[in-house]
Amino acid sequence: MPEENFFPLPATCRKCGRSFQYLMARDVYFIPSLREAELQYALCPECSHLQRDEEARRAVELRIQEQEQALAADYSRRYRESNLAEYALDYDPNHPHANPELDRWISENRYRSLWIAGRTGLCKSRLLQKYAREMLKTRSVQYWASFDLLAMLSSRSKEIEPLMRRLYSVDLLIIDDLGKEIMTPAKSKYLFNLIDRRRIGFEIARRRQNDDDPEFRFLSRERRTGAQLWVSTNDNGSGLLAGFSPQDGPAVLRRLSEMCKLYEKF
Repeated sequence: MPEENFFPLPATCRKCGRSFQYLMARDVYFIPSLREAELQYALCPECSHLQRDEEARRAVELRIQEQEQALAADYSRRYRESNLAEYALDYDPNHPHANPELDRWISENRYRSLWIAGRTGLCKSRLLQKYAREMLKTRSVQYWASFDLLAMLSSRSKEIEPLMRRLYSVDLLIIDDLGKEIMTPAKSKYLFNLIDRRRIGFEIARRRQNDDDPEFRFLSRERRTGAQLWVSTNDNGSGLLAGFSPQDGPAVLRRLSEMCKLYEKF
């Protein structure tokens, strides 16, 4: 409103008790009951600003609560689809064979794509499942042993398109124990397509967000391609290559190295 539509009146802030000049709208000023009521609840500029900030904060908190409630209601379905119940492994940090170093590394990099290579006994599978269950609170996850994943895709070739679409779009795909299977041309193709499609999603997300941001969560809902991929293997690069054909192996490893942060311990 133009300034001529307001009247300055002496007022006392109801919150801090400070005296100040209150600008009252003309329509209110000429109705005594409204004028007195507005003066009674007047806020000085500083307190008015603080109240707006508080209202905005409460609105954000309310939206977060609503999102969390919606996620909680959907959690049981996401858990069923994750395959985590089938591969149920617990990680006990107090066990003498626990791996606090790898636990800490995954925790610090949980919003990135990861490639974990190392000998048997590093708790790779247990820790991946631990963090997969945690990630399920806010996103969709599928956990697969590599052998089971590629055998399932090979045996259900007639349904391959919807199966692959589901694996492409899940927020976090985990492929555990890569290299345990005997690779056929079909399995190599499925694996390369999964990794390559998720690399595309990774690049899209990285262009939209700052890759140095610790909260880099790959949560863009505009995409149809998931971004995060966690892979574990007991083999180093040359060991993995030996299981693939000369045409497929280098391409798979190149894609993994392009998008994944590597933890390696042999």
